[in-house]
Amino acid sequence: MASPAQDLGPVLDKDGVRLTVDEAIATVTLTNPAKRNAQSPALWRALTDAGRALPGSVRVVVLRAEGKSFSAGLDRQAFTPEGFDGEPSFIEMASGSSSDFRRYRIESAFAYRTFTHASRARRPEAHLPDDIVARCEESAENR
Repeated sequence: MASPAQDLGPVLDKDGVRLTVDEAIATVTLTNPAKRNAQSPALWRALTDAGRALPGSVRVVVLRAEGKSFSAGLDRQAFTPEGFDGEPSFIEMASGSSSDFRRYRIESAFAYRTFTHASRARRPEAHLPDDIVARCEESAENR
């Protein structure tokens, strides 16, 4: 474990995702309990950034969430005409060209795969071994 003098501040802290690293253990925390850690395109991109920021020394990734819910799923705001600031709403995408919707699906799938399948093929600079372990933790509020 890290010495007390070592800085264990977040490597990343944005859009409802915080990444901290303590030697071989990385912790990714969903940090929007007010919205029950509902998912949005910004959160997906932040998870992608967290996956890309993992140093090669990481062997274990702990995925946890603040609040009573790990994640409520997709934020219902995505289904409103307004959608999210700076993002097309699902309604806009559904009524727009199919290429817009396809591009958005591809970007979302890439974000998910980059984080959940951090492999040497996608991230050769990380030199991640095949024996990386991932674990989800229940919130202490739910125990």
